[in-house]
Amino acid sequence: MGQELKRPAKSPGPLAKARQLGRALKSRDFMKERKMTKESKKATKQSGAHTPAPLTAMPGLDVEVFEAYFRAGQTAFESAVALNEELMRFAGERLQADIDALKTLPRCANWQEMASAQSDFMTTAAEAYQVEASKLLARGLEAATSINQPLQGAAMAGVKKVVQE
Repeated sequence: MGQELKRPAKSPGPLAKARQLGRALKSRDFMKERKMTKESKKATKQSGAHTPAPLTAMPGLDVEVFEAYFRAGQTAFESAVALNEELMRFAGERLQADIDALKTLPRCANWQEMASAQSDFMTTAAEAYQVEASKLLARGLEAATSINQPLQGAAMAGVKKVVQE
């Protein structure tokens, strides 16, 4: 009974983890990784261990195409984080507006004032949701466009390469 309970160390929230992962993805050096892969293949061949087929052995999948898909994935992840941040900001604003609206109701002198206050709140909320939906739609379209950009040229180059082989 004399033992004290220890609190677990506070871990970073999901948003902080997402930001960390985004920064890690941005800092990748593809050429360095490619060089390291070649060096590890040499070491594996020298040791006599089994080596998997290189990326170049797969038709249509070369390093440039792979990097384009990686960049698209990175952009998708960053876009998802930005959209989540926007949703959290909006949810906070709406929660505060809800609290403020609830604070005005007890101050109403009669039912007509209360109905008017609720009507004003609902009108303002509907407008806020409409504006937010427009923002999210615009950001979603922007994200889709930026995710697709790195893939357009690389995908066509990959298809041409397969057709030529």
